[in-house]
Amino acid sequence: MGEPVKTSAEKQTSDFTPANRSNPFINPAPFSSVDNLTQQYSSSSMASSSDWSFDPYAEEVQVLTNDELVTAIYETEDWLAASGMVALDYDAYLIRKDRLEEERKRRVGLGHLWLETIDQRQCETLVQTIPGQNGASDVVQVENNELVNGLATDISASPIMTNSQFRGSIAGQGVPTVSVAEYLQSMSPPDYGYADAGLDPNYGLSGAVAMSNIRANLLQQPFSLRNANDRQGQIGEVYFGTSADSLYGFGVSDYNAKPWTHPTRGVEVGNYPVVDYQSLFGDAMPEKSVKTTRSTSANPFERYKTYMDGYAQMMNTQPGYRGFTHYMNNSANGRTAAQVRDQLSLVINADDVAGFRQFVANPFARETTPTGKAAKDINHDRPALKLIYDGILQDRPYTLPDGSSFTSIDQLNNALKTNVLTAAQHQAAINTAAQAAASKIQANPEHTHAVQTTFANARNAIPNRMTPADVRAANSPEYMYSLSKGGGWRGDFHAMRSYGGKGALFGSLMGVGREGYSMLTDDQANPDALQRLAWVGGREGLRGGATSSLETLAASRTSRYALERGLAASSTRAIGMRLGARFIPGGFVDGAFAAGDMATDNRDNSGPEVAYRMGRAFVIGGTSALAGATAGAWAGTAIGTAIFPGVGTVIGFVVGVLVGALVGFIMSSIIPDYEEMVMEQVPLKEFENNINAQTPASIQNQVLAEQELALALQLVHGPESRGPHNMFDMYRRRNVYNSPGYRMYAEAMIGDEIHGGCMDCHTQKAIADYDAQFDPLSEAWMAPVDRMYLAGQEESRRGARPKFLNWDVPGQTVPPWLVASMANDPDALTILNSVNVIQPNFAGWRDIMGSKGNGIIPPHAMNSPMDEQELYDAIRGNINFRQAYFEFFFGEVGADEYKLYGDALQQWQDKQNKK
Repeated sequence: MGEPVKTSAEKQTSDFTPANRSNPFINPAPFSSVDNLTQQYSSSSMASSSDWSFDPYAEEVQVLTNDELVTAIYETEDWLAASGMVALDYDAYLIRKDRLEEERKRRVGLGHLWLETIDQRQCETLVQTIPGQNGASDVVQVENNELVNGLATDISASPIMTNSQFRGSIAGQGVPTVSVAEYLQSMSPPDYGYADAGLDPNYGLSGAVAMSNIRANLLQQPFSLRNANDRQGQIGEVYFGTSADSLYGFGVSDYNAKPWTHPTRGVEVGNYPVVDYQSLFGDAMPEKSVKTTRSTSANPFERYKTYMDGYAQMMNTQPGYRGFTHYMNNSANGRTAAQVRDQLSLVINADDVAGFRQFVANPFARETTPTGKAAKDINHDRPALKLIYDGILQDRPYTLPDGSSFTSIDQLNNALKTNVLTAAQHQAAINTAAQAAASKIQANPEHTHAVQTTFANARNAIPNRMTPADVRAANSPEYMYSLSKGGGWRGDFHAMRSYGGKGALFGSLMGVGREGYSMLTDDQANPDALQRLAWVGGREGLRGGATSSLETLAASRTSRYALERGLAASSTRAIGMRLGARFIPGGFVDGAFAAGDMATDNRDNSGPEVAYRMGRAFVIGGTSALAGATAGAWAGTAIGTAIFPGVGTVIGFVVGVLVGALVGFIMSSIIPDYEEMVMEQVPLKEFENNINAQTPASIQNQVLAEQELALALQLVHGPESRGPHNMFDMYRRRNVYNSPGYRMYAEAMIGDEIHGGCMDCHTQKAIADYDAQFDPLSEAWMAPVDRMYLAGQEESRRGARPKFLNWDVPGQTVPPWLVASMANDPDALTILNSVNVIQPNFAGWRDIMGSKGNGIIPPHAMNSPMDEQELYDAIRGNINFRQAYFEFFFGEVGADEYKLYGDALQQWQDKQNKK
């Protein structure tokens, strides 16, 4: 690879030395005639014998240089191939061949491994292994011709071999290899604050955590109601349905979410008759009628009126109430009315249970009137309690030994008056009913008058101009949770602790899970696995907790502000506050963590870097939190609570987490992080430096060489003919034509850019117009074969090109098979020979730069009206255009960025050495 391609005429006089002496080759000597060899060894210095004309043992093969040894081996092989066994010196040449072969083997043992391949008589790049960092070996291209072609010394510690030998050696050992481009693409960015920099933080958790509180989420709907009685009842039901006793929604079924049929109105959902919830696990009285009250009257008949009405309704004793009948029509499921009532219970405010039970269980008391006197009627004769006792007696009648039974208070009173019952029997019958009635009263856990008053005060403070839709829009689960804990700052801190804890838990679990997966799939031993998991778990837990806590505070405070000021849902301020409450906390915490990463990365961070990294984290964290909260709220509302009270909320939470995380992942992929920006821009800046260090003429020569090679490859890979045109004939004409327009036409045909006869005709007609734009002295009028020959001659006198950091970017050379395909075209061989001399390395730079390297070099340089300076300026302009995005933030790539890039390379190398 890399030998200048020569015509047969050129080979007759060539010394086989490449034009670019900076690249070592194995250089086979020219074939010598037998006569010349005979003359060389017929001198008086050679010993003679009776069998041959010279003494093969007299030659000191050990003092020959490597170049002389190779030449002697070729001369000997050529003489033996051209002579017969009867030739005078045949035996002498055989002896000489064996002695030269022994010497070659000795030098191979000294580290000159390339000598093993000289029988192939092909030029190939030589490489040498030298000690590298951390016990590794670096493979470099040999620059020292004296070391290759001079006297053989012992270099076994750093042997010289051909590129093929090296590749064969490492392939045999199973050692993987990568190109420069693959090396750069596979680099891991440096670690700046969390264990695996390949993983972004767990964006999207914070906004969804609010959805995980079932009660707070479900409280929003009843809080928005205008009707105070409906509101207090629904709030009480939410408390029971999301209590610990009901397993936070999973232990009960919500009847009010089930469709039921009214005899005249048809199918309805909501306000299910009699029953609100059904316990699903191990309850003797599973069906619940939940009632709430805000009354604090001293008169128990006033204070407990809501409870007594509800009790009478569920026992079907309240006059005119048909709800029990409707319930039987929809949910009796084969049970009798008595069986249904036996399974019913009344659920009331937790702090009223003891008092109401005592009240119901004491039927013979006389309550005090508001004037301080005892009531006229005894409790069991007052209508409200009588309905409750009658409800018990209808299913559990008091029965005498003779079979007489009494199913109401009035029947018992009449039996007492007619002496059918004694006073003791009368009292026992009513007390038994009262005790049974008291046993059906259960507590609504955590729901008290204080809770009810907190919600009532907050709702009553809302201006009447706000519609229920306005209230729902302004509300938030965080605000509802705060109210459930007393409201104000105290309630907010309770909410922050609850949501912050959940955010910390989910953040930690997701962080550990992602880091664990990363370690399982990175093909490394990871001896520090536990430390890494602990670090990531703690870091992501802190991040999730801090984000959720701040978001909780912001959401609760903004809800309170919007409700107290009566902001309409569509007002700009209300919309901005709702969005900001979700966006700002997530962005603030992620920006703060980005700042913490930079503070601990042991590197001086420039002002632009700090601004960019914190700004990027703020945008991604805020957007993902907002997306997670929005998606979670929508999913929770859409799914509802048709199965259990908490299912919609829990699914909303899951949807929120997934959507938020997905949005965070997408945004972190779209918005490049600082390290990615540097990884893109340092190679681009290095390429700019490379271009600036070369002359416009040299750059133009490289462009011509690369594009000529590409054209030749297009030719041999394409069809031989397109329409009436033979592509190889057109290529030969193109190489000697002076007309830039015709050459453009020929190249368009070869590149399959012309489709159809009309396009072919129009393109040919445009040749003259195209040529008219060229200056008479433009180099573009020169035929490609002549221009490339001169370019090759000019480039053969130039020194080495600038490196990329510490690397030589390899140049392109012509594949041997392409040379073979052009063997009958001397002009093509001249062009390809010039390509090999120039060896353009733009392709290597494009590999390093990736997508940013595309489109930098203007096409059709051979046929362009641009001179070398204009072409040079166009390339630099294209580079600057691709740097614009980076420079918008940072200006020119500076020393800090180069150091960051170098550190990343070193860290990647260290990781490879550990494998």
